[in-house]
Amino acid sequence: MRYFNSKLFRIFVKCIITGKPVTSEPLLRGVVYCGDEYIVDWENVNYKLEHQDLVCKEDKVGSVKIDILSSKENNSESPVIIYSHGGEWNKCNKTYVHRPMIEVLFQRLVDLGYRVVSVDYRLCSPNTPVEVAITDIKDVVRWVKKNAKEYMFDTTKLTLMGASAGSHISMMAAYSNDDKYLGDAGLADYSSEVHSMINCYGPVEVLRPFRYRTSSVVWMAKLLFPKVLYPMFRDVSYDFSGLKFPEQAKELRAYMKLHSVTTIKNPRNVPTLTIHGLNDFTVQPTNARILNRYLIRNGVDSTMRLYKGVSHSLMMSKPEQVICMANEIEEFLAKN
Repeated sequence: MRYFNSKLFRIFVKCIITGKPVTSEPLLRGVVYCGDEYIVDWENVNYKLEHQDLVCKEDKVGSVKIDILSSKENNSESPVIIYSHGGEWNKCNKTYVHRPMIEVLFQRLVDLGYRVVSVDYRLCSPNTPVEVAITDIKDVVRWVKKNAKEYMFDTTKLTLMGASAGSHISMMAAYSNDDKYLGDAGLADYSSEVHSMINCYGPVEVLRPFRYRTSSVVWMAKLLFPKVLYPMFRDVSYDFSGLKFPEQAKELRAYMKLHSVTTIKNPRNVPTLTIHGLNDFTVQPTNARILNRYLIRNGVDSTMRLYKGVSHSLMMSKPEQVICMANEIEEFLAKN
């Protein structure tokens, strides 16, 4: 089974049409650069899917499932990366990777000997607001510790990693204490503490990406296109919180503030690497700068790397930037 979808055929056709060649040398094992996109060479890729759809917890809301990936050569105890996908909190799943860059960086992680635990946290909806997803991430950390021997996890080196919305819930889980976001009673004997955090373009002050949904633009959309555009403005914020705008505008703003990373008082000292593109107009790089200042102010080791010309999902990254990102992650994990 291929865990990630390859766009090999389409990209090779594009290269033929545009005359842009495929790189003769792979950027990372199993990954090549073709024209201006990245593809996976499945004959040389180093992943193996050790376990699929393992159930970590189950309650009346539903179940939380994970997949465990590692390199094909890895048959020993390994440090762990717990990865949370993006998708505006309310879409996608654990087999989804923000194309194409996290896919590329995953290859370096397994080559370094890590096991990657990819999480299907419960997606946000009016009945399952964002604290459910945050609790799920904390419970996956606890599950990994509880089942370390069976699945060969080295729990002395646990890292949370997320993309976009998945990074937001991962940071909320990483920096908050065990008395916050309490989950499965069967996992309560284990701490949700981790040793490091890799933040890939995550929103920090959650109200920022929602401001356009709570501004005069919304009212204009409601007046001009009441049946088309206005629902688009409110869907994500309603799923995120279970609160309606504009009827519950005050409560909605308070809820978003409560579940913003910078609202956490006395955050856990979890060393953090932030990777963000300067051309990201979905989650603006201001979020990275705010997080960096917040962590340093609270005595948390913070490393921020901003990449020129790179947009959301790390799209538009040049080959040398990809290598730089992979090297930054490797260096960060070696220290933490």
